[in-house]
Amino acid sequence: MDQFKEVQKLMQSKFAIIIIASSIVSIAVIAKIVANSSNEAAFALGITLPVAVVILSTLLFWVIKLETEVNAVGIYYRYFPFHFSRKLIRWEQIKNAAVREYKPIREYGGWGIKGLNLGNRAYTVSGKTGLQLQ
Repeated sequence: MDQFKEVQKLMQSKFAIIIIASSIVSIAVIAKIVANSSNEAAFALGITLPVAVVILSTLLFWVIKLETEVNAVGIYYRYFPFHFSRKLIRWEQIKNAAVREYKPIREYGGWGIKGLNLGNRAYTVSGKTGLQLQ
């Protein structure tokens, strides 16, 4: 059997531009609001906390990736940083596998890890084509 490997990253160039631009605007607005404060401790906390949240959020978006490998054993996947080790679905556990187009927002409410409480689970990063397993 042939082997297939793919790595999809969440942070793509157009997404990065949106994140960085919105971060700059957010920090500027917060800085303007906090600058009017006469309390130095409030000013320091008012700047440090939002900047830290923006930086940590941006880093999280930067490291998120979906790794997929299909081989003779089964399908391995890892949605880093939410999965630290690869997960395996053996071929014996799969009744049917099909590549299909789907509507991420309509069917799953967007991208990410979706359907945790349902039998219909999705691991998506971007796009509208995926591998559906039963």
